[in-house]
Amino acid sequence: MKTIFSPKTKKVLFFDWNHTLVDPNQSFKKHFVSLLDEFGGRWAHDGEWNPSKLYHSYEKEWKKMRLSRPSAKPDQLRRLCLKKTLRPYPFDLNEKFLRTFFRELRIRQQKQPVFFPKTRAVLNELNEKYKLALISNGGCSYLDSLGMSEYFPKSHRFTASQYGVRKPHRTLFQKALEGMNVKADEAVMIGNSWRNDIRGAMRAGIDAVWLKKGMSGLIRNKKGRIVVRVQSIAELTDIF
Repeated sequence: MKTIFSPKTKKVLFFDWNHTLVDPNQSFKKHFVSLLDEFGGRWAHDGEWNPSKLYHSYEKEWKKMRLSRPSAKPDQLRRLCLKKTLRPYPFDLNEKFLRTFFRELRIRQQKQPVFFPKTRAVLNELNEKYKLALISNGGCSYLDSLGMSEYFPKSHRFTASQYGVRKPHRTLFQKALEGMNVKADEAVMIGNSWRNDIRGAMRAGIDAVWLKKGMSGLIRNKKGRIVVRVQSIAELTDIF
């Protein structure tokens, strides 16, 4: 894809966090398997104890339950799936155990997330030409320990918890523009969610890059805003 944006006209690139820089699915899988490995360490010698295989069993249960119980809360479904997956093993599968497992899993996902391929290399290259910042509905508690502060110092992080509104609310984007001291047409929002990231940015007058697998191309809305569709974060260095 050809270059579309330039440092001559764009000063700041705003990034979403989850599903844009961080791959939550791979993060979940990695820590689910490692936790099972720790919890079931006593059966490590048993050929039937295979955490990776159990993860796939859990995934199958998750897909079935999501279809059969669409109105159930995700956290409740996760506990039910884990309980069914581990039923053949001598765990005490009470609510305390199930909640503790997923609480620890969430903490590890935040502290040690799995980034999409080439994320750091792309950020390194873009950081030489633009200021980088985050606009996130989630928290950014562990960015410093992840080595992300060189790209996103604390003054470049704009979160829902700071301002009491979530994307796609225009206020969060406006606060980010003010915080970075740029006009809307001097910024680009990069994210995976059409509703939260892309439409939210366009309503605030910001051009956007939509990370969408299986799709590439250029969109212009009625007000002249540009949306570029790319399939992976690795493509960003082509268009900036």
